[in-house]
Amino acid sequence: MLSELRLDAERAITLLAEARAAGKLDNQEALDALELGARRIDFVGLKFQAADECVSLYNQARQLAESGDKARRDEVSELLYSIGSNNGGFDDIRDGYTLLRDLYRQAWLRDNRPYWLQTNMDRYDMSAQLWIARGDRWQTQVIQQCTTRIRCPRRKRLGCLQGRPRSRKRRRRSRGNGGRRDRSREQDQGTEVRKSAKKNPSRLTTSPASRRSGAVNIGPS
Repeated sequence: MLSELRLDAERAITLLAEARAAGKLDNQEALDALELGARRIDFVGLKFQAADECVSLYNQARQLAESGDKARRDEVSELLYSIGSNNGGFDDIRDGYTLLRDLYRQAWLRDNRPYWLQTNMDRYDMSAQLWIARGDRWQTQVIQQCTTRIRCPRRKRLGCLQGRPRSRKRRRRSRGNGGRRDRSREQDQGTEVRKSAKKNPSRLTTSPASRRSGAVNIGPS
């Protein structure tokens, strides 16, 4: 799915470049706006792909580090450097924000005044700075800990390698199955209560579900 998304965006960028090379156009600004949109779509796919790749690479590095084989330290370092070092996944995301910032500025100034532009530029700068800081911490902390102590921290402690969340369909399905199990359990408990009430008509009975809600079931008098 992500690969198809990026391929479609790259195909659009290629067609736009061919349209520019074909000759003078009456509405050059429209092509520039279309290219910005295509590159933003491509960048969305890149971020998800980079996240999945970084998670996979880190899991491999962590397994190798925890194996205790000192002869494979170089492999651990190579996997970790491909995540947060030069030309790694973090740098790809940083460069994506930087490129989109420049294209966005050009598109804005063609049709708008500079007012409020800097606020939007700051958002791109903050995002780029975030990934620069993550890359610096990755090199000074994570790589050093994994290669010297031969023990890598868990992904949850890193904060930036959480992986892709489960889809809503899977969450709904799991909740739905749990809800059906709870309802069937309560129905079975209700059947037991009714049987008990028939045997002892004057007895007050409470089911576990009723106790949770504070209600009382009264048997037939």
